[in-house]
Amino acid sequence: MKLSHTLLLACATLLALPAQADTYTASEGVLYEYTLSDSNATITDVAIPTGVTSITVPSTITDASGNSYSVTALGTSSFYNCTTLTSVTLPEGITSIGAQAFMYCYYLTSINIPSSVTTIGADAFFQCIHLSSITLPEGLTSLGAEAFANCYRLTSITIPSGVTEIGSRTFYGCSALTSITIPSSVTSIGYQSFYRCTSLASVTLHEGLTTLDEGAFYACTKLTSIDLPSSLTTIGDWAFSLTALTEVTIPENVTTLGNTAFYLCPGLASVTFLGDPPTTMGTNVFESISSSAVGYYITSTDWTTALAGSTTWNNLTMRAISFTADSSLSEDTLATATLLALSAGADPAASITLTGSVQDCVTLGISPKVDSTEATANFVAPTLQVTAFDLANKQVTFQVIPGTDTSIVRAPTSASLLLYGTSSLSEEMTQVSCDLDTSAYLTEGTKGTFSVTLPDTLPAFLQLRVE
Repeated sequence: MKLSHTLLLACATLLALPAQADTYTASEGVLYEYTLSDSNATITDVAIPTGVTSITVPSTITDASGNSYSVTALGTSSFYNCTTLTSVTLPEGITSIGAQAFMYCYYLTSINIPSSVTTIGADAFFQCIHLSSITLPEGLTSLGAEAFANCYRLTSITIPSGVTEIGSRTFYGCSALTSITIPSSVTSIGYQSFYRCTSLASVTLHEGLTTLDEGAFYACTKLTSIDLPSSLTTIGDWAFSLTALTEVTIPENVTTLGNTAFYLCPGLASVTFLGDPPTTMGTNVFESISSSAVGYYITSTDWTTALAGSTTWNNLTMRAISFTADSSLSEDTLATATLLALSAGADPAASITLTGSVQDCVTLGISPKVDSTEATANFVAPTLQVTAFDLANKQVTFQVIPGTDTSIVRAPTSASLLLYGTSSLSEEMTQVSCDLDTSAYLTEGTKGTFSVTLPDTLPAFLQLRVE
């Protein structure tokens, strides 16, 4: 078969399709080249009539003998360099969009991805510079390297929950992208995945993520804050260089901080470490950040060797934070504690179990109401020891620790759990009050839960009081 150059344009080669190829002409006059496997067809190339800018890819292809085949895949480079296309409609049944499938389709503004698609190959939409939005199906499991790289006008995209990895340079240079949510299924964000996404101001990460690879958020110049999940173990080279971060909390499981990970973040003034110093520490990790930057570490962690008696470490002035009770309590306030472990801002659905020294300092009492003539000199009131915070179900789990004599104690008619929260230790705390049910207070050994009203997002640093 020979195609007329005056009527048809072959996108990938700018030449007519070869005469021996299997071809099919659709209703718009678009000619498709395809290969067969069993009863399925893969489109491998396309020729579009002059003046056609919008096409609907057929769901079935019929050969010269009248046999029909379901279109299940778009092959490698199948629509490569189709610069006249502005709109493409894909049929249900397609499961795979191959590598470079729509690469250099500069004027493509609209395309649907069918719910049947599970794989989008590398460079599939590379430099589709007029594509501003796209909806990925829930069934998608694989998103190839550079799949949407240099899509300069892409402002929003939702990553489906079946995707487990954001590949290398997947959203490289998407300078109009303003926000991104990474689902809990994703365990790694690859090399330069969001490199120079200069409008990216909001990034939501979830538990399950373990690795941020080299340059993952390099030069995201509008990114001022990010909550890193406790599952994170590796922050790669240049991961947050040239961002606008002002503070960051390094989760307790991070063991690797790569070279220049936070280099040239001039506004970065506060870095909090929830665990021991990373065992693998790159060079210039905190180079060229705020000249007054402070690093906070918890006294129960092991920083002795890293600090070696010094108060500075990697351009940070280090300060210790301890879990201690507040000695200046009023008569009606029996306990207070700062819980750096409750990093609820990172995951508002978290369930935090308190153990060891953290649990010990969150023993909450309620001022006993007793007749002074009945109380002995050694009288000790029962207390409430908080053991867990279940933020998803808005509950605080506790157990009653016996006192010396509950027979002369009556529970107060009401009590409140006060949460004083701040995103930085240097900022003024704000208060959230939660009413408590004190009916179980007098029953020694009781274990139960408080039902509390908590905001959807809590800051990283919390102070708790019972009044």
